[in-house]
Amino acid sequence: MTVAHPLDRPEVLACIFHPRRDVGSRRPEGSIDLDIPVTSGVALGARFHPGPARSPCVLFFHGNGEIASDYDDLAPFFVRAGAGLLAVDYRGYGRSGGVPTVANLLEDSHRVLEFVPDWLKKQGQAGPLVVMGRSLGSAPALELAAQHPEAVSGLILDSAFAHGAALLRRLGLDVDGLALDRAAEDIFDQSAKIGRFAHSTLIVHGERDAIIPLADARQLFDASAADDKRLLVIPQADHNTLLLFGLDTYFDAVKSMLHRAL
Repeated sequence: MTVAHPLDRPEVLACIFHPRRDVGSRRPEGSIDLDIPVTSGVALGARFHPGPARSPCVLFFHGNGEIASDYDDLAPFFVRAGAGLLAVDYRGYGRSGGVPTVANLLEDSHRVLEFVPDWLKKQGQAGPLVVMGRSLGSAPALELAAQHPEAVSGLILDSAFAHGAALLRRLGLDVDGLALDRAAEDIFDQSAKIGRFAHSTLIVHGERDAIIPLADARQLFDASAADDKRLLVIPQADHNTLLLFGLDTYFDAVKSMLHRAL
């Protein structure tokens, strides 16, 4: 049972989460929609784009305001890089039930990891699992990498944050007035988590990201316990334009990292 966290208060949740429903996206040919149960009566919607048999699968946690079907157009790039893509929505996003909270953002990631490997095997996809998180999605991605390194062969972070309290301040919350600093660091603790993951790691960040500064990516890179790690900085890009300024560079790095995670 998910326990409420001190950050799960209305003013904080309204700042962190901006859920958007999937109002009938057309599923690409060959892709599979699935529902991942996380608690009684609540399932997360997900969309799987298969890669070659025995290829890695990228378990993808998207950014805030995004949904799994937003990645339909990018899925072929992951497939060409040699991996399937399984994009998962949070509670209240896309086709998922429930309401998003900080506590269930992280708790649900464990339920996803319990479900996905066996489901993939039934689809004939028995390759290694690489966890990827973009922006807000870096939190569940790092949660799994830190807690289940035996099940995760690689980690990709896109525009990830290093400190929860600093992120909340940048989003406009009075962290000090609400006495949220310690609570934010305790639950997210991103730098400590990446320090517990020693497998292949790729960190990608925009040079001009004003929402999550490049300094966060550098701190995560320095804190990473991986010997095989890379920080890719996309020149001129901000938080939402990495692919506009560096599409080929981005997926070349993803492809290289996936090959090393095999």
